[in-house]
Amino acid sequence: MASAAATRLQAGWSRLKVPAVAWEPLIRLGLDLAEDVDRDAGTVTARLRPGDADRLAGLGIRVLSDSGAVKEEAFRLPEGYTPVTGIQRRVRSLAERHPASCQVRAIGRSVEGRLIEAWRLSGPSRDARPVVVLLAGVHARELAPVEVALALGEHLTEAYGRDANVTRLLDIREVWVVPLANPDGRLRVEAGDLYWRKNARPLPDGQIGVDLNRNHDVHWHLGNARTTDEDYRGPEVASEPETRAVRDMVRHLRPRLVVDVHAFAGMVLWPPGVDRSFTPEESLFSRLARPVANRLAYRSGTLARVLYRVTGDVGSWALAERGALGLTVELDDQGFQPSFAQAMKDWEDWRWPLRWWFDMAVDPLSAPLALPPEPKPLRLPAFGLPGLS
Repeated sequence: MASAAATRLQAGWSRLKVPAVAWEPLIRLGLDLAEDVDRDAGTVTARLRPGDADRLAGLGIRVLSDSGAVKEEAFRLPEGYTPVTGIQRRVRSLAERHPASCQVRAIGRSVEGRLIEAWRLSGPSRDARPVVVLLAGVHARELAPVEVALALGEHLTEAYGRDANVTRLLDIREVWVVPLANPDGRLRVEAGDLYWRKNARPLPDGQIGVDLNRNHDVHWHLGNARTTDEDYRGPEVASEPETRAVRDMVRHLRPRLVVDVHAFAGMVLWPPGVDRSFTPEESLFSRLARPVANRLAYRSGTLARVLYRVTGDVGSWALAERGALGLTVELDDQGFQPSFAQAMKDWEDWRWPLRWWFDMAVDPLSAPLALPPEPKPLRLPAFGLPGLS
């Protein structure tokens, strides 16, 4: 099923027709590519620079449609979205209201010195339990993933001690949620640079920004070294404090599962990103991902086979260094800033699959081949059970 993302072009973007032999040369051009790749049809959306059309023609790549230039007008977050200042308030307020099951942890600071905060969600027992991690907001322009992460943290915390299903989950798992991994970049979007992807690193040549999902220590040396490009890998491995914050958290927690939520393409992806091979964990990834992808009509497979070649991404790094299963979700939206109603639909779509993944992460091979129905909330009595909030 083709992603709904391909049905409408955002201003400033073009739809390309790519012959099979031209995918790798296209990647090397360093264009800002969206994730709405359709390998079967040979199409992808890209943001073209002056002269790019001629370079594409030389590779046999055609421009199918062009949405025209971005209108010069003030950008405002679509109504309903939470700005950076509000995200911080929501993160801290939840922990203040539910201290037994939710704590805030500062995992690092951004280039411009802003705190990067995570929720630690778990029952009050001090017993060690398997850890799972969810990241959002790595790419600044992708708004819906942040709202999904905020909704997930609030849902799990507020249902703990009230819904037996959620209570059981947090009693056997430690869930870490990073709602906004790139606060500086997100602020640039809120200030009007609506397609800003990278962080806010000032570079010696006057350029700004490193792609945080190309900066991890996994095939980093093969990444894009051009500072002008949107997928610039950075001057060295883990050069960015935002990258190091996630890296150090994962190293310390040793999670079983790391889910990195992005937009927009309607995909569930896993390593490797560097080439079209398979890892020894292919069967584990498949047992987790395919039931969810089938239920939501998402495409699924390895990064390089379904999307395009990716290096330095957090999921591949987490697998290579820590043995964590790194899954990348590309929400099925129309553009990077869909309506808030669409973001809430994303949350409704993913509420149960994320919980199911957290449960199945310890033993993926035991997962059923089809995603079970979401269990109805099972209310606990008001007394007599441990872990009540």
